[in-house]
Amino acid sequence: MGKMKLVSLIALVAVLLWCTTAMANGIIVPRPWRHPVPPPEPPRPANVVSARVDAKIDDQAACTIVEEVFENPNPFPLEGEFIFPLPQDAAVSEFSFWIDGKEMKGELLDADRARGIYQDIVRSMKDPALLQYVGMKLFKLSIFPVPPRAESKVKLTYTEVLKNDAGLCMYRYPHSTNKFSSRPLQKAVISIDLKSKIPIKSIYSPSH
Repeated sequence: MGKMKLVSLIALVAVLLWCTTAMANGIIVPRPWRHPVPPPEPPRPANVVSARVDAKIDDQAACTIVEEVFENPNPFPLEGEFIFPLPQDAAVSEFSFWIDGKEMKGELLDADRARGIYQDIVRSMKDPALLQYVGMKLFKLSIFPVPPRAESKVKLTYTEVLKNDAGLCMYRYPHSTNKFSSRPLQKAVISIDLKSKIPIKSIYSPSH
């Protein structure tokens, strides 16, 4: 089993931050109000308060566990959709979203069904960032109501097989909340457990 020095571990963590101009781990996109009494003002996007990512990579098999805490900054309930782009070959094994202590269930969409959702969000928010995910699968959950000025928690676990290109394996995890949160992320923790039967020659990040 290959062993890494501390410097190598730091380099691996940097790989996870590749594509920082992309979307957050998961985001909540506000939906048009569909209830009899409209809100007193246009809803602001939910804040991503904290994010924790635990990834276990054993040779080419990767398991990623994501936990996020969102906050509704509005003085009224928020209605929206939680979306999380996934690698094409990824499989969701567990998902939980709690609102007022109640667990909710979502659905996994293939790339063809996800494409229209990505494009609709781009048109409504006038932000092309999501277009890079066209061709990827999508985990989606309709949520209502997110209580005013309250927090909600989401936990998602997915697995994937990393592609090996001439001995080079890449694990990618986009991580940014700038465009889809009312304020900057307050806390982020990324933890990696990497194992390899073949000695590791080098670990690097193409962007950091």
